[in-house]
Amino acid sequence: MKILCIGGGGMLGAHTVGRLSVEKKKYDKIIGVSTGAMMLCLLGIGDKESYEKLKQAYTTTTNKDIFSYYPFTKNGELSVWKTLWRSLTGHVSIGETANLDKFIRKWFTRLDYDKLQKSETEVIVAVLNVTTGCVEYKSSRDSYSYEEFTRYVAAASSPELLTSLWNFDGWEYSDAGLATLVPIVEATNYGGVKEIDCYVHRPFTRVIKNSKPLMIRKFIQIVKACYRYVIIQRDNLEYNELREGILTCLVDNIPIKVYYMDNQFKVNSMVMNPKTMLEMYEYGRDNHYNKNMVIEFTKENYKQYFKKQVGI
Repeated sequence: MKILCIGGGGMLGAHTVGRLSVEKKKYDKIIGVSTGAMMLCLLGIGDKESYEKLKQAYTTTTNKDIFSYYPFTKNGELSVWKTLWRSLTGHVSIGETANLDKFIRKWFTRLDYDKLQKSETEVIVAVLNVTTGCVEYKSSRDSYSYEEFTRYVAAASSPELLTSLWNFDGWEYSDAGLATLVPIVEATNYGGVKEIDCYVHRPFTRVIKNSKPLMIRKFIQIVKACYRYVIIQRDNLEYNELREGILTCLVDNIPIKVYYMDNQFKVNSMVMNPKTMLEMYEYGRDNHYNKNMVIEFTKENYKQYFKKQVGI
């Protein structure tokens, strides 16, 4: 069984879409978190039309397509005043992504869902059940209606900090990115795994660097620091998940490759800029075979990237 894992990363997903469009490799299962959950629906179908839809979706999207209330400034920084206003008016999030459900159904239609259910590839969406505090995995093989499944995809792509929670029969859901960013360990739980490919949306040198937040005094900087702290925690979570997931694969003798980005793009992943996204897509497509942007892990080279080793 071949499994593809796609981590979170907002508009940086355009880079991965570009890379995946080169080989159009077939997988038995695809597991996605956040932006990975958005793209896996069409990846699971895997035909020419689906890849073209993915390209269009990840190179023409604007902030208005996603956000009904946009919490950032024009230069991509968090708007302190918008954040303060949201707090004073009783909102629990700094933004709203109410347009996301409509956006997903624009590109992933009911006909596409029928194709996906008939496909040999099973797609699995990671979503956080905030009510229970547990990550749940929603499969295209489960008996969900088109409306139910697309709502789970929308919830899985909505970070809790940036939007209100999604309600399903009394249960509240959001993006699983604050609980799991790289679902490699989940992939190893399936029987008969022969190969795992994993895509992360940042340079690997950044992923393996455990960052620490800075102390800041001014009020405006404190608000921005709080947001930055969440980002740092996500980075640290990704580091720990990669380390644990890769180690699990090596112990179980499962070949694993990690595809990652270089430092070509330094942007806010939540700011949808079609021009930049097209550049990311083309850069990913043109550099898919770049050996400096993929690592095939072994027990020997694992020690070069992670200082702490357990069980190997």
